[in-house]
Amino acid sequence: MLFRFALLFFTYMIFNGLPAWAQHTTTAGPSVWYKVQLKAGVSKIEASQLAQLAIRQLGDSTYIIHQSALQQIKNAVSLTILTQKAADWKLLGVAALPWQKSTANQRLQFYVQLLPACNTDSFLRHQNNRQVLWQATNTRGIVTAYCTATAVQLFINDAVVTNISVLPQQPTTELATPGYDLSANALSMVHRYFEGINGNGLEVSVKEDHFDTTDIDLRNRFRYSSIASAAITNHANFMATIIAGAGNSVYYAKGAAPAALVSSASFQQVLPEANEYYTGRNIYVQNHSYGAGIDNAYGVNAVAFDKSANENNALLHVFSSGNSGTAASTNGAYAGIAGYANLTGNFKMSKNSISVGAVDSFGRVVALSSVGPAYDGRIKPEITAFQQNGTSEAAALVSGTCLLLQQYYQSVFGTVLPAALAKALLINSADDINTPGPDFKTGFGNLNAYKAMQAIQQQLFSGNFTVPGTASFNIALPANASQLKVTLVWNDPAAVTGTAKALVNDLDLVVSNNGQNYLPWVLNSFAAADSLQLPAVRKTDSLNNTEQVSIQYPPPGNYTINIRSTRLTAPGQLFYIVYSIDSVNSFVWQWPAKKDVVLAGNTVALRWQTNRTDITD
Repeated sequence: MLFRFALLFFTYMIFNGLPAWAQHTTTAGPSVWYKVQLKAGVSKIEASQLAQLAIRQLGDSTYIIHQSALQQIKNAVSLTILTQKAADWKLLGVAALPWQKSTANQRLQFYVQLLPACNTDSFLRHQNNRQVLWQATNTRGIVTAYCTATAVQLFINDAVVTNISVLPQQPTTELATPGYDLSANALSMVHRYFEGINGNGLEVSVKEDHFDTTDIDLRNRFRYSSIASAAITNHANFMATIIAGAGNSVYYAKGAAPAALVSSASFQQVLPEANEYYTGRNIYVQNHSYGAGIDNAYGVNAVAFDKSANENNALLHVFSSGNSGTAASTNGAYAGIAGYANLTGNFKMSKNSISVGAVDSFGRVVALSSVGPAYDGRIKPEITAFQQNGTSEAAALVSGTCLLLQQYYQSVFGTVLPAALAKALLINSADDINTPGPDFKTGFGNLNAYKAMQAIQQQLFSGNFTVPGTASFNIALPANASQLKVTLVWNDPAAVTGTAKALVNDLDLVVSNNGQNYLPWVLNSFAAADSLQLPAVRKTDSLNNTEQVSIQYPPPGNYTINIRSTRLTAPGQLFYIVYSIDSVNSFVWQWPAKKDVVLAGNTVALRWQTNRTDITD
């Protein structure tokens, strides 16, 4: 009934225009908000429909509903009307913290989310007489404002404003120094064994300040963008070079995808671009090597990036995890726990992006690398990559790798690589480091670009749940396998802003063989340092939209991968599976090899990968 009402309501708007409450003529008057509490015994279907219709979630079973939906839900929930003063609930994450009230004269950057029915242009015209500097509008119903904390009270009392987020600081790049090692993540092997896969014909967007378009390593591969920043920085140059440098100036200026096109988008708004920017230029990867302060909430920015991913099935947003690895969050469930839950920005709480931490060239966690969990206990960062000077370069390396995966996938299948599948490829092929299984410092492991490329030809499955059910896929496992690893990833619908748990559609992965069921690895997300350090255990995962099963020395035979849609709130859920089978006594020489550059007189690390017990590092 609730979902049916939502459809009827928006159909009414299309044919009859906006109702009076959405025309935005005043900020005064009676409250239009109701706090609703689910009654005991309400069905899961009713609860999920309510969550979709809500403007905001305040707790496990408490939501904010607009008066327009009141008649449709009053028989299913307990209702409390909210007064205007109680509208402080609109402040989300760090915007709700007391420190903000002490910065009344400081101009901050706010993200103001509006009712879906609100006419954004009308709203902005109404604000012209206020002491507010508007940055821009956004097609997803979000406007960016620069104003003092005192002025935010105007938004709190505004009938069409639903949520207010703030960046604790202006976006800042997360450290960069020149020099990196393509052999540490097996990119040198990709260049060696996948000749012609170099990013040619693809475009990557670097979201931050601008890079030097005359740089010899980027010459003739820059694509103009009207939304680029006017400022040129070395950091942006390093990111563009790591992703797509040609190596013309010096051998270590060769990037992961040295033939790719590069464009720039300013990060003054920490929001995704309009869809036309991506689709009109065939951009499937956008790199975000910046942070904006620790903010543990599913905020306006996180919602926007999840929506962007769902509106652009092939687009993967790649974030650096941050350089605050020893810090503690000041908000959310993990507040005060030093060394955990310190990703820099609520936009990194999005589900359908990938966050990248940093390790040194031997896979050891760099102390400054920000770690998870996400605000609701999800695994973050998902993977790591080499860069001991900051997570910026680690993210850029993953972005460049995504371009190679995209090009190779198109050459094999003749179609665009879905972003969720790209994410599954990166995660399943990652080398397990730090502790066995996933952990909150390194996610699912360290980037192995070569293994990710190898998986494309024959180690993929996909499916689509239009109704609840189970999908099954079979694998014939040979003798002498040292490990079977299976990873499930799906782009989940964006949840309501401020939700306690971001997962909307819950899929479950189980791998079966001869009556034995193997469940995915799940971490303890209880808000205490000793709990967050515990190793992963096998159990049902109802938190992440990435799940992984690995089996050490599995017996040969037929294995079945079962995917069950435990909760399907929004139908039409695509999902992707990547699996890998490692053989015992394998040995692969990685670096150096033919055509690799080794300077005379320099000490270098020799690299190989093996699971043989008679060979040690």
